[in-house]
Amino acid sequence: KGKNMLYDITDPDSLNLVQYENFPLEKELENFLSDHLFELFESTPLLPIHQERKWQEEADIYALDECGNLIIFELKRNGVGSEAVLQVMRYAQQSFYWNYNELNRKFLAYPNKDPLFKEMNLAEAHKNAFELDSELSPNQFNQHQTLIVIGCAGNEGLSDTVDYWKKQGVNIDFTPYRIYSIG
Repeated sequence: KGKNMLYDITDPDSLNLVQYENFPLEKELENFLSDHLFELFESTPLLPIHQERKWQEEADIYALDECGNLIIFELKRNGVGSEAVLQVMRYAQQSFYWNYNELNRKFLAYPNKDPLFKEMNLAEAHKNAFELDSELSPNQFNQHQTLIVIGCAGNEGLSDTVDYWKKQGVNIDFTPYRIYSIG
C-alpha cells in the first residue's frame, strides 16, 4: 500500500490521494509514447520507426536505440497479464529476420516520424537522431532486440513470467505507467 501513489498536500494537515487515470484508448497511449520516446527513455533515447497498423499482426511500436538494436513495445492501456509476454515474444520472433532493407522500408512508410527525418532514409535519420559521427552499416541494425511491455499495472503472473525469461537470457522488461490529472 502506498506504492506508486501521489498525494495532494495542499492542506498541510491532510493527505489526499490523487487517483491515476488511463488513456481512453490504447492507440492514444501508443501515439503518446511514439511521439515522446526520445525524451521518455532518458538513459536510452529511442528512435521510433514503425507503429502497429489496423488488422496487422504487429507490435504497438518498433524503435531503434543508438546501436541500431530493435526495441519492441507491447502496450496495454489497463492492467497487463503474462499473456502480453507471449505476444511481444511472437513479435520478436517475426522481426528477428528483418534486415536493414526491411527496417528502412518500414521507416520510410512510417507517417508519424519526426518532420526533421521526412526526406531521410533510416541510416541517415538514425545518424542524425543520435548525433553519430557516421551512419551505421546495414549489418549493424537489428543485431539484438529488447522487448518492453507497458501497462498501468501488472499482475503477479506478469512479474514472474518476465523474471523467468530474463533468467533465460531474453532482454525483456515490464514498465508500469501512471497518469495523474493535477489542477
